[in-house]
Amino acid sequence: AQIDSLCTGNLGENIFLNGSLGRGNTLTLENDPMIAPGYQYLPYLPNDGQYTITQNVEDLFPPQTWINVIDAGGDSLGYFLIFNASYEPGIFYEQVVTGLCPNTLYEFSVEVVNLIALEVSDHIDPNLTFYLDTMEVYSTGNVPRSEHWEKYGLSFTTGPNQTSVTLSVRNNAPGGAGNDLAMDNISFRPCVPGTSITSSDVDMQYTCPKDTNIIISASIPSGWNIKWQFSTDSVTWVDYLNDVTTFQF
Repeated sequence: AQIDSLCTGNLGENIFLNGSLGRGNTLTLENDPMIAPGYQYLPYLPNDGQYTITQNVEDLFPPQTWINVIDAGGDSLGYFLIFNASYEPGIFYEQVVTGLCPNTLYEFSVEVVNLIALEVSDHIDPNLTFYLDTMEVYSTGNVPRSEHWEKYGLSFTTGPNQTSVTLSVRNNAPGGAGNDLAMDNISFRPCVPGTSITSSDVDMQYTCPKDTNIIISASIPSGWNIKWQFSTDSVTWVDYLNDVTTFQF
C-alpha cells in the first residue's frame, strides 16, 4: 500500500462505526470490548498492563500524576480509552476493518493524550507505532505532555484486490512509572482530494422558472472521476451523470 500523511482533501464517513466509543450514563463501561491484545480490562482504575473505557479521569483517578481528561469531542458523557502500559513494549490495540474498496485512498487516525502531568518528573512518555496488517507505517515519537488531545495518523491506498486491513497500535515505551495514555476518535475514512463546484446561476438557488440552461462545473484532480446525483427532497438521491466535469440543464 502507498503511505502518505494525513488526508488533505475531503473525508467520508467513518467506516469504523464504534471509533468514538459512544456515550452513556455510567463512569466506565462494564464489559471488555476485546480490543487490547494482552491487556486486562477493568471497569475502574487500571494498573500496569490493564485498560478501561471511561468518561473522565478526575472521577476515576483524582489528580496526582495524571491530568484530568474528558472525551476528545468535549462530550461529558462520551467514552474514551485509558491504557496503563504494560512493562513490556508491544501491541496494545488491534481491530480488523472490512468492506474496503480496492485502489482507494483512506485515512487512519486516532486522537491521543499523554496523561502524565507536565510538572511530574522521572515518568516515561508514551511512544506509539501504527501498523497496517503487519507493516509498520507511522511512529509518533514521544507523545508530548501538551495536556490536550493530539491527532496522529496517515493515509494509504488499498491494493488492487484489498477489501480489509488489520489496524494495530504498538507502545514502544516500557511500563512502570508513567507511559499512561488515553485514546479516542479512532477513525478510518475514505479520503477524496479537494474539489470545487461552480455554477453559472449567480444566486445559486435554482428555484425560479427563469433559471434555465444552467451550467454546473466541477474541478477535480487528474486521475479522479465524478458522479453527479440529483434529489427532489434532499433525502433520496439518484445518479444523474457519470465521468463528466461539466453539464447543462
